[in-house]
Amino acid sequence: MTKKQRLIDAFERLKAGKPIRISEERKISPSAVEDEAGVSRSLLRNNNEYEDLFKQIVEAKKAQSESVKTGLNKKLSSIDPVVKELEHQLAKSKMEVKEWQKKYSKLLACNAELTQVILEQRFESYMSKVSSDEVDNVFDHKEKQ
Repeated sequence: MTKKQRLIDAFERLKAGKPIRISEERKISPSAVEDEAGVSRSLLRNNNEYEDLFKQIVEAKKAQSESVKTGLNKKLSSIDPVVKELEHQLAKSKMEVKEWQKKYSKLLACNAELTQVILEQRFESYMSKVSSDEVDNVFDHKEKQ
């Protein structure tokens, strides 16, 4: 069997989804056809003898990519209303989170202010006791004698 015939057979097996040497999940490409045929990887690209086969493989690769994209679009369009509803709920939840974060920040600021006021009042209270007119902390020498 000639190399060209091996490449053609490998290409047909890949199009049918029944490769022998490579994984079934592997997509159609010149390298995949060369691997399936058991020839060197540069054979299709570097020989004018295989130019027509190379073009067919490239076209099949494009068609396969398009069919995959179309299949994905069909799947997405069938769940599109659900996705849109979930996106709406997500956006709403993000807005709520931002509102709660703003409220939390305001509460933290108020708490810091109140803590400062309380500390200042305590300080003033302690200072007034220390520096009051009452002389309870002075030792009187005359009383002792």
